Amino acid sequence: MKFDLVGAGDSVLFQRIESITLPGFQGLVDLIKKADIACVNLEGSTPVEPWHPAYKEDPIHVAYDAFVLDELVKMGFQVFNTANNHSGDYGTKGIVDTISELRSRKLIFMGTGMDLQEASAPVYTKTGSGTIAWIGLTASFLKESQAAVSGLGRSGKPGVNMLRCLPEFTLPYAEYNRLYDMWCYMNGQKNDADSKGFTWDGKLFVPYERKTFDYRVNQEDMQRINVVIEKARSKADVVIISVHDHLGRDGVECSLHPSDMMVEAFHSWIDEGADMIFAHGAHKMRPMELYKEKPVFYSTGNFMLDLRHLVKHPYGDLLHFGCKSMEEYIDFLCSAFDDDSWDSVLPYCHYQNGRFDKIQLYPISLAHDMADTQNYGMPELADGKRAVEILEKFSNISKDYHVNIKIERSGNTYAGILV
Repeated sequence: MKFDLVGAGDSVLFQRIESITLPGFQGLVDLIKKADIACVNLEGSTPVEPWHPAYKEDPIHVAYDAFVLDELVKMGFQVFNTANNHSGDYGTKGIVDTISELRSRKLIFMGTGMDLQEASAPVYTKTGSGTIAWIGLTASFLKESQAAVSGLGRSGKPGVNMLRCLPEFTLPYAEYNRLYDMWCYMNGQKNDADSKGFTWDGKLFVPYERKTFDYRVNQEDMQRINVVIEKARSKADVVIISVHDHLGRDGVECSLHPSDMMVEAFHSWIDEGADMIFAHGAHKMRPMELYKEKPVFYSTGNFMLDLRHLVKHPYGDLLHFGCKSMEEYIDFLCSAFDDDSWDSVLPYCHYQNGRFDKIQLYPISLAHDMADTQNYGMPELADGKRAVEILEKFSNISKDYHVNIKIERSGNTYAGILV
């Protein structure tokens, strides 16, 4: 079996791609179209009017008119991950509408469904020499967007395929005992001197020698995902998992390194039979590694952040952030992304002889000149000094995961090659 695969990260697009005038944009599109299969994370939904925003404690709602799906297809994408923290921004209706729009176009999507069985199920694409299974899920999501199971003659709930977890705090014994005493008192519980942990306000507290912070994965979700991997493995030659993940090391959301919990989860999915893990959601590049010689991308960064063409938005979001106009709100959104948000890599993965034997990493730069409203947040292949800087940055963060990357140049095109 032989094929070439391109995987793009978080995509926020509100305009027609014919409007993009960046010098390196068409070269990027040509690269995507050259691959046999290209997948992308659709950050948000395509609800049909009227749009009804869901309640969010951190109210930033992302949604598009459905023509955006056609624009992504024009760029060469055939497979869409639809499970992320913005999938449910416009409620269950927004998820259902998005599924309908994708199906009407006969597009392949993963991670959402009309119930949890469908949202969890693998989807399949065929190449000239074999079958690829795709599994989409998200570790970052609105609670209300979780899919629910169908059964007993009752329909489940449309939503995302979720990987739930609890923030896990370990505390020194004396500090833990004081907090546990307070919890027992407030909840009318008897103090158990041998307590091994308790949950309070959605957080897990555990006694330990020192303070640490990570996450405790939901074993029911892990078991469900493992069963799906086994099913996909029996029907496909290659199994790829697309994961949306904000969780960071030491509890820092969207940090440079993934959380220990997610690293363990990704490794376990490879152990169960997955051939590649492709994560997104951190809005910056995170490292990659080869676990048992199989590629794990912890985040390749943003692919598109077309923020300056945002035209539809709930007024409540503006009020929450103290913005008096859409222009002021868009300026606020743009300022919320740090310098690392505008660099990314596009993995171009060659699969043959039962493995991904060659991976090229193409550097991408997102325009972020505040005056350039047309191209703002749109991607292009980086060249020259900028390309080298992006690839060196990705190489440096991946060295901790025992990945070495060499930079090669062909004309004006740069790529990182694993060595």
